Amino acid sequence: MKQIRLPVIQEAQAAVAKRVCKNRSILHSIAKTIVFLGKQKIPFKGHRDDSKWIDQTGHNPGNFQALLDFRLDSGDKELQEHFMSTPKNAVCRSKTIQNDLIDIIGNWIREKIVNEISKGKYFAVLADESADCSNIEQLSLVIRYVDGQCELKEDFIGFLSCEEGISGEALASLILDTIRRYGLDADFLRGQGYDGAGNMAGNLRGIKARIQAKFPKAVYVHCAAHKLNLAIVEACKIPAVRNAMGVITKVADFLKYSPKRQAFLEKKISEQGQDQHPKKTKLLGLCKTRWIQRHDALENFDQLFATLIVVFEDIKDSSPGWNRETVTDATTLLHFKSV
Repeated sequence: MKQIRLPVIQEAQAAVAKRVCKNRSILHSIAKTIVFLGKQKIPFKGHRDDSKWIDQTGHNPGNFQALLDFRLDSGDKELQEHFMSTPKNAVCRSKTIQNDLIDIIGNWIREKIVNEISKGKYFAVLADESADCSNIEQLSLVIRYVDGQCELKEDFIGFLSCEEGISGEALASLILDTIRRYGLDADFLRGQGYDGAGNMAGNLRGIKARIQAKFPKAVYVHCAAHKLNLAIVEACKIPAVRNAMGVITKVADFLKYSPKRQAFLEKKISEQGQDQHPKKTKLLGLCKTRWIQRHDALENFDQLFATLIVVFEDIKDSSPGWNRETVTDATTLLHFKSV
């Protein structure tokens, strides 16, 4: 039977469609690797991330490259064929392609968030400005809204580079331009949440005042966590509180830098009865900027207080087993137990 050949144009179109389908399948495998790393909060890059180092032994090309190799070992034949038959400048595993795919996936996620916000119509903005590790000013922007299930949600929209400065006027323009660029209607802006800095909450030139001048219904609320942090910072200036914090820091440092002392504390904890056995076994240092970490450190100290007294008394009374510095520090700390 004579085989019927398709017109050349149809054959070319069919070949192109097949190639497009194959390329999409390959990109799907690479994109799934990126999504996995993002969901698990795993860093992408290694010591050397350039393509020339991928197959070199003795170098760590990073988690992204390692996961792609793991997909090959797990039987992804299509991806393996692509890596073997494609020139190195087209395998789609370079750091440039990584960043491009991260941006594409980030934009897709942002579009889904914006669509959900648009369904609820009204929204509020939460923002904070800080310098990153490369000393570049960044503004983090979060949208607070009610979703289709009438649940209150807060979703991160992105980091915005403060190229025009960090004045109230510049930051207000940056926020409004960004929400408009993402397709949100600023007429439905009903709330603002920032810290108490002058460029944020100033009544004349802050972000709050400049946005309210255009959208009066955008009510400003001072960030509750920031207010609590300010209150705790002021409370720590009270002599009694300051002294107590200093003692806790000294006790934490006394145990932190000596494995022998920490092991002795854990031994004393294990010797206690089940009813008196504290849940914590280590002290935490006091963070100067984050109040929630101070809270955790104080809770740990409170749970271990009785055991710490026993530890210091035993070190003081059994001095032959400890050096002079340890005995002196333990005796000194024991005098502060009333604090």
